[in-house]
Amino acid sequence: MTKISLLFIALSFLLTLSCASTKLDNYHAEEPVLLYKTDFSVGSDRFKVESAGEIAEISGGVLHLKASSANGEPAVMSLKVPFGNNSVTSFLLKLATDSELDNPAAQLNFLTTAESRFSLILSQGNISYATKVGGKEAVAVKPYNKRFRVNEWYDMVIALHDYSLTLFIDGEKNKVLKLSRQLPARGILVFECPQEYWIDDLRIMQVSTFAKAK
Repeated sequence: MTKISLLFIALSFLLTLSCASTKLDNYHAEEPVLLYKTDFSVGSDRFKVESAGEIAEISGGVLHLKASSANGEPAVMSLKVPFGNNSVTSFLLKLATDSELDNPAAQLNFLTTAESRFSLILSQGNISYATKVGGKEAVAVKPYNKRFRVNEWYDMVIALHDYSLTLFIDGEKNKVLKLSRQLPARGILVFECPQEYWIDDLRIMQVSTFAKAK
């Protein structure tokens, strides 16, 4: 690869980060390292089906998950790319229709190991969080109201830094939450689906710090 090609790639990456930090209420990631990126235009052996549900596949340029309509078995796919507490994960999310606003629609599990995880749980009417450490489930954080429109794409960014989570939705800071320091320093991302949703344009970056620009 030529020096010009390498320089072009580096400049493109820095421009993307600059635009992202402007969108995210002026938050900025220091020393970002791209760990994984996909637009789901092709399949990937990094993804593993943990529970098939009715649909668990990469098809049509998206990751599509749907729980079984016969027995309610969730669809679950894991991304076999370990990353740590200091990271920024972004993706597009679209929820399907459900008659109950409070029914969990999407569960995104971070820092996942065999016995531990942190879960971001979305429904059409609210967001909640849950923690599992050493095989024991902690009391879930009380849900707070957040209305999601069905069949509409949302730009989601989850920043994990120093055992705190900052959630951005469509570029606006939505929630800051302290995490248990008993969670593992590294784990994988698991997409769990009790209903139906789609994911696109997934990107994971390791960072040294993530904070609001002064």
